[in-house]
Amino acid sequence: MAHGVTLISSLRSTTQDHWSEASSWLGFTTLGGLVPIWGQIILLMLFSRPFSIFDLLNHGEFVLYSSAFVAPALYLVIKDFRETKFVRRQLFVLTAGFVLFVSALVYAGLVAVLNFSGQLATLQHVINESFLLWVSLLMLPFSVLYAFLVTVLDNQRSDPNIRAEVEDNQKELEKQFDKLGGGQ
Repeated sequence: MAHGVTLISSLRSTTQDHWSEASSWLGFTTLGGLVPIWGQIILLMLFSRPFSIFDLLNHGEFVLYSSAFVAPALYLVIKDFRETKFVRRQLFVLTAGFVLFVSALVYAGLVAVLNFSGQLATLQHVINESFLLWVSLLMLPFSVLYAFLVTVLDNQRSDPNIRAEVEDNQKELEKQFDKLGGGQ
């Protein structure tokens, strides 16, 4: 990719094949990777058991799944970093690092509370359920979207749409030419 390539221009230079391939990845990953969640919901409904959304995330499941989506996407961002460019690599690495850190922190806190709750029943009251719900319900969809976007951009990087890149380069050259007063 040329110098000055933005995230938007990279996305504009993607093809339908890039998005289609990433969508297939997304379908297999979310349906297959989240089977424990779908399975739990189906079984609870089958056995006419009441459940709430908190039952699906009170042990940190969603933050674990967030890490499971972000970590392999981070690999796509940093692979071949000396040979190929990845648009806004630092931003994607920083974002992944933040998600992984928050996931680890939340999960470690929950594990600590759950491990000590047998000895200290009052420790259960330490968990802020609304905060856990909020963090979990934000992190999982964000992580899925992050991984999907990284997959699209990695597809574009490994199979670039040359025609769109030439058009973008032509437009950029025209802008630079106009700035220099050549278009007057």
